[in-house]
Amino acid sequence: MAQSRIRWTSKQLRELEKAINKYNSEVTNMEHSGLYDVTPNRTTLTRERNLIETRQELARRVDELSRITEDSASNIVDMNGVSAPQYLRDEIGNTLDSINERRRNQREEILSGNEDILPNQEYTMYSNKNLAELNGVYYTDGDDLDALLEEYYPQTYKYTELYKEQWEQYNGDPMVSDVIDYMAENYPDELNLIFESGDDEVEINYIYSADKSSDKSPEVNRHKNIKDYWNEVYHTYHGGNHPDYKG
Repeated sequence: MAQSRIRWTSKQLRELEKAINKYNSEVTNMEHSGLYDVTPNRTTLTRERNLIETRQELARRVDELSRITEDSASNIVDMNGVSAPQYLRDEIGNTLDSINERRRNQREEILSGNEDILPNQEYTMYSNKNLAELNGVYYTDGDDLDALLEEYYPQTYKYTELYKEQWEQYNGDPMVSDVIDYMAENYPDELNLIFESGDDEVEINYIYSADKSSDKSPEVNRHKNIKDYWNEVYHTYHGGNHPDYKG
């Protein structure tokens, strides 16, 4: 059964803000240490409130943020040739596990005919062209599909934001982020599948410069592959090349 939306109290906000402040402080320490090629991103109270929909999600998120203070969190580990704090590697692993578990559970609920599942949950499991198979389940044009991605795939949403941030830092071509945003708004389930595919082009490590990436092929070649990849995604789901695609 769907969990009820959180009604924020002053105590809950203080708890979240305290966890955020500690988290951001640790991120700053990691950045200033000079030990890592990549570090976690800072966060804000506004951003976290937008991602948290239930009391259970609040408890999980506070726990996630607090793990950065554990002794092992700052250990230097290798992430595909890039040095990173253990916290970042562990959280990415937890993110992928959460995505896979969420998808398995939702598919089981749908296949079992569980009537408690919400129509928007069913939407996230199927593409637009398969909606007719759900016997009357529909989704109106006015609904915010990007918000749904955040609500039902919050970990995937965070990964896509990190992916876009790194792309903008190392290349900056807005086409890639624009295609990702288009998919988030129109095909959130397919976007999850794309990021779970294991394709080189959706791995953050593939974006980095040659001195940081485990893939030592020329950076210009890898970045062209990434742009070709996302243009093909756009072509598949929208039709035609993206207006900003230069080939």
